[in-house]
Amino acid sequence: MLDKNLLLVDIGGTNIRYAYSNIGDSDFVSENKAELDSLNDFDSLMSKLLAKSHVKNIVFSVAGPKVNNSIKMTNRNFEIDADEIRKKFNLESCYLLNDWESIGYSIRTFSENDFDNFKEGEPFNDNFLVIGPGTGLGASVISGNNVIATEIGNTNLGLSALKSLLEINSDEFNVLEDVISGTGISRMFETKTGNKLKSEEIFSLSLNGDIDAIKVIDMFTIAFARTLSDLSLAFSSGGGIILAGSLSRSFLTIANKDLFNEHFIDGKSDIHKEILNKVGIKVVNRGYTCLFGSLNYINSI
Repeated sequence: MLDKNLLLVDIGGTNIRYAYSNIGDSDFVSENKAELDSLNDFDSLMSKLLAKSHVKNIVFSVAGPKVNNSIKMTNRNFEIDADEIRKKFNLESCYLLNDWESIGYSIRTFSENDFDNFKEGEPFNDNFLVIGPGTGLGASVISGNNVIATEIGNTNLGLSALKSLLEINSDEFNVLEDVISGTGISRMFETKTGNKLKSEEIFSLSLNGDIDAIKVIDMFTIAFARTLSDLSLAFSSGGGIILAGSLSRSFLTIANKDLFNEHFIDGKSDIHKEILNKVGIKVVNRGYTCLFGSLNYINSI
């Protein structure tokens, strides 16, 4: 049995990751995965994980909006309440974070080697926009020591303008993450070609010179650049923009940077172009961001 008093659990859109640590430590051990279907018998899953160590504290990060101390997942019929879990399993503490809230808390723990530069910048304040397209579009804002989770992906801010610019006429694109996500890339490709492929397959086709795939990746690049530009100004992210997640890492390798930079400042006034030119963009190249963020969160309480 592990001699650890803390369980970290990340319930994402595709799987569950977990690891063990002690409060005050900077790292964790025994990181592993469980199938998302395990949520169908959540109590059994928790009993199994708790039996592996002397756990008295849990931090959950969950893909969904947090209201009070509970989260309903956006892509699955599952709700979690931290107070109920604390009582049911006789824990000393149980904390609940939105997944992008936990990713936000991870950023301060990383070194420069944990990031790849996408766009150089000149920081002018301590606000950061942390964002990443995946199954959906998640984002949080870091301001000093505070992390604020958002539901940007489920808004339609700027969506009409993007659909008009990209000539998207389908009624399947109703919120921002319907365009800016792996799902969005797949939908745009299917709308254009009639073929349904995963975003990773479309990235691969693009690298191999497929004209339709290149066109769709360019559409995504334009939408992503313009959205990041607007959000950067909205949240005054003078510290920079931080992209997280595997799709962001894949995007870094194939993105048309000239096209991105063009649309990042397109349509803005001269003074706002000057501000945006100072905003740097980095991509997190380290895994387990939610687990690191949850550990940093409980250590900072």
